[in-house]
Amino acid sequence: MMNIYEMLKSYYERSNDREKLWGSIEEMAEVLDAMKEKHPDKYWHLMREIHEVWNGAHYDTAFAMYEVSKMYHLEDEREVRGEYWSKKMTDDVLRQYRSRVPSTYNECDFYVALNASYHDLVNSKRKRFPDKYENEIIEDAIAFWFNDDDMPDGKVWWYFNK
Repeated sequence: MMNIYEMLKSYYERSNDREKLWGSIEEMAEVLDAMKEKHPDKYWHLMREIHEVWNGAHYDTAFAMYEVSKMYHLEDEREVRGEYWSKKMTDDVLRQYRSRVPSTYNECDFYVALNASYHDLVNSKRKRFPDKYENEIIEDAIAFWFNDDDMPDGKVWWYFNK
């Protein structure tokens, strides 16, 4: 028995009917929507793989928001979850530091990287630099995520998705 890819490819090669191809994809989407509820990890894995085929190893808004929503750190045994810096705030920061961030990285990559660094570093940076911990986190984030000579383009995406 052939798999779904082989089946759709053979149907499309026989007819070149884009409308039928899209109809088939729509049918699969209904099944995947149900999968999203019952098996969210498998669903998001598939969605990431498809995203990467079309967009490469970089975030878009939907994936960036989803990724950041899962981030957390503990403060006094209390879980602090989600974004610290909004997308607009990280866009403003990126404009200031654009010369230090390779142009292949987009605003969504930067949003994910900055919020990840916040969650990872805030407790130690706040203790060491109480008046400027945010700036310290930004500096470390740029160095770690975007100025890493031995990591190929797409480090932010690869870190969370591979």
